[in-house]
Amino acid sequence: MARAPLYFVFLRNPGDMNLFVLNWLEFQGPGLGLSPTPFGGTARSLPGIVQAEDFDDGGEGVAYHDLDAVNIGGQYRSTGVDIETTTDTGGGYDVGWTAAGEWLNYTVNVSTPGVYAISARVASPASGGTCHIEFNGVNKTGPIIIPNTGGYAELADLEHQQRAPGCRTTVHAIADGRQ
Repeated sequence: MARAPLYFVFLRNPGDMNLFVLNWLEFQGPGLGLSPTPFGGTARSLPGIVQAEDFDDGGEGVAYHDLDAVNIGGQYRSTGVDIETTTDTGGGYDVGWTAAGEWLNYTVNVSTPGVYAISARVASPASGGTCHIEFNGVNKTGPIIIPNTGGYAELADLEHQQRAPGCRTTVHAIADGRQ
């Protein structure tokens, strides 16, 4: 069962001081699914590269969490996730302007269970930023420290070893903040 906020908006007619009294609301039917779906309709395969900007579809609080509703970079997708054109070799996009508590969800298929080397392409003008990766809601990496790479346009490889189950699973990448 998924939990989601429900908003009932009270609109006011000019001059009316008391709109009405609300006692209860009833909902019938199968409900609205609040599960993320793979971006582009297909789960990414592991081993393999998962582009940061290809997080799941499903919206705020389902496929991602961003502290503001605007894509500050203005590129690639119309979501609140901040995506910009990358300066990295090979071009494409990256996710920037990350803040503590923000996260991205990815649906992946792990072909063979086992220990995987996780490599990430990261950039930061200061050391001490941390993130972690969850598999099916369980923190499997602990804090991963993002090093000072010399600036936001100076990307570097970051490596971590992790055991992954062999199945379709969700991977959650979460920005934790600074140490």
